[in-house]
Amino acid sequence: MKPLPKSLTSQLLLLFAAATVAVLVACSSEEAPPPVAAAPTEIVAPPTATAARPTATVEAGPTATPRPSPTPMPMMPTQTPLPRPTATPAPVAPSALADEVFETLQELTDEYSPRESATDEELEAAQHLRGRLSDLGYETSIQEFGVTLPNAMVELVLPTGDAPESPRSVPIAASVQGIATGLLTYVDRAFEDDIPSEGLDGRIALIERGDITFEEKVKRVADAGAVGAIIFNNQEGLFFGRFANQPSIPAVAISQADGRELRDLVEQDDLGATVSVGDETSPSRNVIADMRTSTGSDRTVIVGAHYDTVPNSQGASDNGSGISTVLTIAEHISDRDYPFNVRVILFGAEEIGLFGSRHYVENMSKDEVDNTIAMLNFDAFGSGRTLQAAGDIQLTGEATRIGSNLGMNLGTFSEDPITGRSGWPESRCCS
Repeated sequence: MKPLPKSLTSQLLLLFAAATVAVLVACSSEEAPPPVAAAPTEIVAPPTATAARPTATVEAGPTATPRPSPTPMPMMPTQTPLPRPTATPAPVAPSALADEVFETLQELTDEYSPRESATDEELEAAQHLRGRLSDLGYETSIQEFGVTLPNAMVELVLPTGDAPESPRSVPIAASVQGIATGLLTYVDRAFEDDIPSEGLDGRIALIERGDITFEEKVKRVADAGAVGAIIFNNQEGLFFGRFANQPSIPAVAISQADGRELRDLVEQDDLGATVSVGDETSPSRNVIADMRTSTGSDRTVIVGAHYDTVPNSQGASDNGSGISTVLTIAEHISDRDYPFNVRVILFGAEEIGLFGSRHYVENMSKDEVDNTIAMLNFDAFGSGRTLQAAGDIQLTGEATRIGSNLGMNLGTFSEDPITGRSGWPESRCCS
C-alpha cells in the first residue's frame, strides 16, 4: 500500500485534536491543581496556509433520564495501569502530531482492515486497540454485547445429492421470517404470463428483478402456490431491497451473476432449494480506557470514536481517521492530571446501527450519567473542507472560540438551532 500523503489537511486535523484537549479543561467547572501544566494549547501553532478542514462531532454529555432496567454486560478485568509521569511534557509541533496520526492510520489500514461490524476482524482490531491504550497507562476493559440482525440463506441440492455452492444472499427488508424448501422454478420477472399454467405449488420461485415491485412479484408467485422466493439483481452485484408490505412467504436477494447461474442450472436439471430468513446474533464489543484524576472527582469527560468499517472497505476515513486522532490525543494527555477523569471509548458495530454506543448509554448508571461532563466524538475526519462541530450550544460555542484562537474557521450546527439539542438530524444519520 502506498504511504498516505502528509498535507496541510493533516496538520489542521491535529490542530483540532489539540483543541479538543483544550475543551477538556474548558468544560470542567473545577480548578486544576496548581502544579499541573495548562491544557495542551501550548503544543500547537496556527496553520500557515489554507488547508482542507475535516469534520468532527462535539456532543454534550448525556442529560436524559437513563432507560429503565437495562442489564449491564460484564466487563473483562482491567489491567494495572503504569505510573503516570509527573514531569511536564515538552511541546510537540503540529507536523510531528500529524506524522503520529498518519503512522497509526497506516497501521490500521495495512494490518487491521477491513474491520466489518461484529466479525472476527473487528475483534482482532479491538484487541490491538486495547493493547495500545494499556501501553499508555490507561486502565482498559472490554464491554461485550450482542448484535442481532436479519439473516438470509439459500441452500441448494441436485437430484444426485450433490450440493452446489450456495450463493451469498441477503434478506429483503420486511420479509416474513421462516424456512421454505422446494424445487426451484424460474419465472422470469413474475408477470402473469410468466407463471406456469400448472402453478407453483410447493416450489421456490427464482425471479429476476425489474419492471414491477418486489411486492407484486412475490405476491403473484405466492398466489400461484410458491413457498419461497429468490430475487436476483438485474444489474451487476448484490442489491438490498425492501417490501412496502410484508409478503406471506420468505424472500431473499442474490446477485445477478448468482441468479443467472441458478437459472442455467434449473434449465439443465431439477434443482432443490431451501430459503431461510431469520435473525442472527453476533458478538461485538466496546474498548474502554480510563485515566483517573488524582483529585478523587467522579466527573468524567468521554472521548470516543467507532472503530468498525463498512464491508470491503479499508475505512481510512470512516473511521480510521477518527480512531487515529483519538489514539494520538490519548497518548498526549496520558501524563496529564486533569481535575476530572478522562474515559476513552472505541465503539464497535457502529456502521450497522450504532450498536456499541447505544449499548454503552443504555447500561450507564444514574451516577455515571450525572457525572459525565461531555462526550467528544470523532468520526470521518477525512471528508470535506469545512470543520464542523455539532451538539450542545455552549460546548460548540467553546469549541468555536478555541478554534478561532488557533486560526481555524470552525462552523457549528445542531439538531435544533433554537434549543441547541444534541444529536444529528435524522437526515444526516448514519455513517
